[in-house]
Amino acid sequence: MLVFLAVFSRPARAFALAGDPGMQANRFFVLYGMPLLLAGSAGRMLLLGGEGPPGLFVFLSNLLAFVIALPAGSWMIARMAPSFGSRAGREEVFKLVVLSMTPFLLAQVVAGLFPALSWLGYAGLAWALIVYWQGLGPMAGTPRPKATGFALVSFFILLGLSWILQLFFAGFIIFAT
Repeated sequence: MLVFLAVFSRPARAFALAGDPGMQANRFFVLYGMPLLLAGSAGRMLLLGGEGPPGLFVFLSNLLAFVIALPAGSWMIARMAPSFGSRAGREEVFKLVVLSMTPFLLAQVVAGLFPALSWLGYAGLAWALIVYWQGLGPMAGTPRPKATGFALVSFFILLGLSWILQLFFAGFIIFAT
């Protein structure tokens, strides 16, 4: 809960809590990331699918896409990290990615509950990019001059991978029914 509140009030504190070497990335994902993914997927379901089978399809395709895209994208980002002077491994990058997705996933919940505020999804995505950019120095050891480029390339990887997977799973789930 401290990490969650710190993302919005003091991101540097959130980076320190999430970057604790005693906190394994898989445990961090299960305890912190998975509840956010479930909530974000439920928000997408309310916004795009509504109730019944269409909403369930949106929920499942969104959840499956993010469950695969976050670790796979983190692996890709960790592989390219040395090109940007970063010293982060897969675990640090994975925790940073999960942590930075907090504003976006919560914006999905708000947009699902209040469709007139659907623009908050874009604001949450922009805020997630800013949180990720701010965390590259403390959590990944990325030099400040290269952090902006690294953040943009990383986010394009994550967004592209998640959107491709969402389309794949949506098509697969619709075809299977």
